[in-house]
Amino acid sequence: MQPRIGFSPGVCQFVNVDRALNTMVELAISQQLGWGMSQQLMMAYTYGQDLSAMEALPEIAPMDIRYSLTGSHFAESLHTAIRVRHLLAQKRISESFGERLTLGFTLLDMDANYVISRQVSLKLGAQNLLNQRYYEYLNGPIGLDSVPLFALGRNFFAMVSLMFP
Repeated sequence: MQPRIGFSPGVCQFVNVDRALNTMVELAISQQLGWGMSQQLMMAYTYGQDLSAMEALPEIAPMDIRYSLTGSHFAESLHTAIRVRHLLAQKRISESFGERLTLGFTLLDMDANYVISRQVSLKLGAQNLLNQRYYEYLNGPIGLDSVPLFALGRNFFAMVSLMFP
């Protein structure tokens, strides 16, 4: 890999390294709770190391932990969900690739989907309910002053789905 190209911000050239270690672990646990409710816990972590340069491989995600509590109610006419996502801070970065430390964050999303008929359903929800100010580890800086590209704040939505036979 080559560092960022100075005259073209955000553009990189990728070159294979001679020796690297890349390993990942994922864990997912699901449980039926009864009364139409279920929960799931997922975790993913990747460790990447450039053994020649003795630094972290670039563009490796920090540890990602997700929890969801979902429900199916009223003969499966109503589906509800609460989702929590927690990303740890990304401290293992490739400085030669121009990466920066990324702060951790926690998101809370909620939604409900009601099936009105075989052809029509209505979904209401909220994303980033706690209005967390965050950016993902791959959201590179923008502009000459290298300001991070932040993700959306709190977002409410309503959606009508129409199914055509």
